[in-house]
Amino acid sequence: MEMKYDYRGRRVEQRYSRTVDSVMTEQWTRRYLYDGFQLIAEIDASDGVSGLPVTSTYFWGYDISHTLGGAGGIGGLLLIDHDGDRYLPGYDSRGNVVVLLSESDGEQVAGFDAARERGDGQAPLARRAKATGCPLGGRLRQYDPYGNLLRAEGDAVEKTPFRYQIKWDMDYGMEADTSWFTFGLVDYGLRYYNPKHGRFINRDPVGEAGGLNLYEAFGGDPVNRWDLLGLSASGPDEELDPIWGNIPPPPCGKTTNDVDDR
Repeated sequence: MEMKYDYRGRRVEQRYSRTVDSVMTEQWTRRYLYDGFQLIAEIDASDGVSGLPVTSTYFWGYDISHTLGGAGGIGGLLLIDHDGDRYLPGYDSRGNVVVLLSESDGEQVAGFDAARERGDGQAPLARRAKATGCPLGGRLRQYDPYGNLLRAEGDAVEKTPFRYQIKWDMDYGMEADTSWFTFGLVDYGLRYYNPKHGRFINRDPVGEAGGLNLYEAFGGDPVNRWDLLGLSASGPDEELDPIWGNIPPPPCGKTTNDVDDR
């Protein structure tokens, strides 16, 4: 896997290759367009594809901080357009996608569940489907509080790369190859998060100024807090800075660009 980043640390290109008949062969290449740090479009830049077609677009609104991007977009994805098919995501109180609805007819095309299992060992969406006799029509996903996948059924969920806390799953697009290789990482914007370990894999860009644990995520509380771009843990009751959102203002002697570029 090869990735390219722009001057603000945003992933702007991703190329996936694997060995086929002893030759390293490109499988796909994607380019990404952003509004700030919110992904708004995917472009197919694979070899042999002409015209750089836009394959997916994403439309954003207020996230769980009740601002445009104050929580890094968690719970703020409004519409997914994937190859001309449009989907409306629904969320739980933590900003995880729990359902995808077809924009054309309102039918459920995928089911997710980030809630805890109950006494019957089934998540709420699975129990509802069993009780009504109506299939989910797509994949059911269930996560633990740190984002580890506990349950998955069906295929329709592969329409979206945004899963746990509306962050990019780095295994998106490689579903056919995950039997032998997985990233197991989630892209939070400026750092990569490992749900298995419950921490980021790279150091806090501001060092000890962000706390003694340089790899900590969500302030150790993923149920009640989020981590904006992998830089600052915040919760719904914490007041947002009117300019910086949940990113702390730059320290003395630093400029706006210094913080943007970290």
